[in-house]
Amino acid sequence: VDENLDPTGIVVGSSRASSAAVNDDKEEGDDAAAETGAHANWPLEDIEEPTENDVLCGRGGGTYHQTYHHPGNKRYRKWVEEKKLEYVNSPNTHKRVIMLEIVRKVREQSPPGRFLKLLSGKWSDIGDKKAREKTSQ
Repeated sequence: VDENLDPTGIVVGSSRASSAAVNDDKEEGDDAAAETGAHANWPLEDIEEPTENDVLCGRGGGTYHQTYHHPGNKRYRKWVEEKKLEYVNSPNTHKRVIMLEIVRKVREQSPPGRFLKLLSGKWSDIGDKKAREKTSQ
């Protein structure tokens, strides 16, 4: 697999096109399924029940309580909080690296964490581009 690394060695994309095109906001090579090994076939669409490592995205409606209190969201918020001071005091070039570290941390859990959005009653991964945008908020 031909992967692109940033200066810190973080994988920023893969040459493989995503087989799970959840929405049109995904860029080519922005596949959340870049996991290798035992979790290479981890589902990214039509997910009925998120795992404790998933980060649930969404506001309002009936999802707020569910997303805010989900274990994966609590862990994710903790990791974001730990990097907040560094992020605020960093130049823009380093801010991207910090966002990538957090997204990678979620994705590298076992089972892999996903950034999920509720679509038509089932959860789907939003992809790394949207995950980075969420992390930079």
